[in-house]
Amino acid sequence: MSRSRSSSLSMASSSTAQSIITTTSEDSIDIHMPRSIKRTRLNESDSETDWARPSKRGFPPPDTNDTKPKSEGNSENAEEEEDEAVYEVEAIRGIRNLNITAPVEFSVKWKNYPETANTWEPLENLSGCMRLVCKFLMHMGSQMVPEAPVIAGAFSASSFPAILTPALQAFQDVFQDSTGHKITVENTVDDAGAPKGFTYINEQIYGKDVPIPDPAFLMSCSCGPNGCDINNPNKCDCLRESIIANEWGVVPFESDGRVVEAAGMMLWVCNPGCGCGPGCVSKAAERGGKAALKIKRVADKGWGVFLDQDEPIPPRTFVSRYVGEVITNAEANRRGKYYDRTGATYLFDMDYNNEKKAVYAVDAYKVGNESHFLNHSCDPNLSVYVLQGEYGDDKLATLTFWSNRTIYKGDELTFDYDGQFNPPWMPKEERPKSSPHGRKPSKSYSTRCLCKAEKCRQWMHT
Repeated sequence: MSRSRSSSLSMASSSTAQSIITTTSEDSIDIHMPRSIKRTRLNESDSETDWARPSKRGFPPPDTNDTKPKSEGNSENAEEEEDEAVYEVEAIRGIRNLNITAPVEFSVKWKNYPETANTWEPLENLSGCMRLVCKFLMHMGSQMVPEAPVIAGAFSASSFPAILTPALQAFQDVFQDSTGHKITVENTVDDAGAPKGFTYINEQIYGKDVPIPDPAFLMSCSCGPNGCDINNPNKCDCLRESIIANEWGVVPFESDGRVVEAAGMMLWVCNPGCGCGPGCVSKAAERGGKAALKIKRVADKGWGVFLDQDEPIPPRTFVSRYVGEVITNAEANRRGKYYDRTGATYLFDMDYNNEKKAVYAVDAYKVGNESHFLNHSCDPNLSVYVLQGEYGDDKLATLTFWSNRTIYKGDELTFDYDGQFNPPWMPKEERPKSSPHGRKPSKSYSTRCLCKAEKCRQWMHT
């Protein structure tokens, strides 16, 4: 079902142990920084160096032996120049203001200067050394930070408040238009922000030569606002179609909108033109996902999607749709060649009917929803179901993700990039064959899998 997708793979993040970091009195800390930092003054364009802009407060100290050449000209210009200066950072030593309303500040160790020259800096001054900030946050809960001067009391890393850098805040703002899931962003691994050029959308957009669905051509039922009656399917045109579309010949939905175990990959659903109302059993995807999700950075694997609510997602529950730009197969082939060269592609073919070649595909590379960030697993907790009935063209379909087991808070949401319909309750003799365990079976299986599932196939379909 899926065309080449070589996005980041999944890996569970490691937890850190509870620790106690003691503090010395803040009055004993020298917060001054010498005006003369002639050895470490930098340009912001120096991307290979960790840098920061020191706050104006507290320096120059009265006893500084200033050997830095004085700026010529207007003294106000000289002060402005000094205020804008950035300097090389060696490490982050501490953090304060965690439990009060004042802005969080970090203790900065400036390179080539003693600990007595450390200063307290707000996060906004540290945009050039977020790698060191993230490194400090990752380690602070598992070990004593050498010479850390500031954190009093006991805490666990799991309860550490999320720090939204300007880049992460901009990334989180990307999801503010979500009409379904409540989505937050977290990154304690590196300084990565939103994927360049990515735009969040709630509904599909249609590319060149793709017909825009016309509601006038949709088959709709005339059931009442209480929804279609799954106990009397012959009275509903849509339920009759759902039985025909289902290879097991049964209504594929339960009364709460979840799919039944006997549901095949193909689901016929009601559409907005039906008279059954928004609470109909077959309109779960139309209602949209409502779970709280977190887009979280995972070490060495990139972004992933995690459940971020106490209430678990039950098995066979709708979670998300694969949303992006619907394009023709020819355009997908053209883009696929470029994506393969860059090593990142989000093309998903609509080839649910194995007897026919896909005519259209969904490209979620530049536009998409939370499913853009779903990672691969050889033992996924999501299964792909294909919805028909929402378009007037049988070559178009809606690709959706449903839970195949209970998903708990903190679990990463994943699906199998191999594209096989293989829910865990499917009889073993009916499951499609997958690649041999631990063997690189063909050229198309060329990406080493890092999902770390107990039954990992070692190689991922690309």
